[in-house]
Amino acid sequence: MGRFQRGIKDQSFIQALNDLRKNSDSSWSKMVEDRILFIAIRDEYIDVYYKGNSICKLSYNNGVIVEVHYKYLNLSRPQTENVYVKIKGGKYHEDIDLIKKASENYVDEEKSEVYSTILANSDNNVIDVEIAFPRADVLQKRKGIDTIDYLRLERGQNSNTDIRLVFYEVNLLINSEIKSRTTPKVLEQIDRCEEALHNHEADILTSYALVAKNLMKLGLIRNRDLIRRVADNPQSLSIDFKPRLIIPGYDQDQKDGEVWNAHRDKLREVLGDRLTIRG
Repeated sequence: MGRFQRGIKDQSFIQALNDLRKNSDSSWSKMVEDRILFIAIRDEYIDVYYKGNSICKLSYNNGVIVEVHYKYLNLSRPQTENVYVKIKGGKYHEDIDLIKKASENYVDEEKSEVYSTILANSDNNVIDVEIAFPRADVLQKRKGIDTIDYLRLERGQNSNTDIRLVFYEVNLLINSEIKSRTTPKVLEQIDRCEEALHNHEADILTSYALVAKNLMKLGLIRNRDLIRRVADNPQSLSIDFKPRLIIPGYDQDQKDGEVWNAHRDKLREVLGDRLTIRG
């Protein structure tokens, strides 16, 4: 089983990004100032999201390297296997707004809903998206990953010393994985994620304590007070091992529909108040 890792340990990368931010013409400066983008810190690199699409990746190799998928640059598919265009020095050939516009053609409805849910959080203490946990299937002798949509910091019983990592999955009503005559696949997914949280507990806590420090050093915390508290006091961080499920787009037809209600009741029976259905 592989390790779960998040965070940037290379302080040269952090310094290079902060230097770029001083230049208002740099792509990094424009991304930081664009409040519609979500900046996700990975393992020694950064993914930048717009409406659920990862529109670019930033890494470091004696300077900041920006990688953008060719389709978001309105280019023809490269002849090589690498479909990402590398731009060293932190500048795009095209403006970030044009890249966002190009990415609109590839927006996935469910991912876009996840994105809207994140932006709707009033305190916006979401710290990560598209979280993948490595796993090893012992019976099949093959490796795989378990994923969940986003991770949010929330207050525990003691708001000053207890800050929880709470994981959320978002499924639209049209998603077949929330419906089944037996066990909906989404419940199996949530069970696997719960197991992954236990298996990777130490690495998860270490990773997100580092991510919080990275966000603080990069000046990306803004009003996300809980992230600031974790950066200042990593010992306050703990894991909520019970992932949540959100089902948006619920309307009166669904509320009155006997078929959907049977699926809803099956989810509610297992998840209880960890299930949120909203219209």
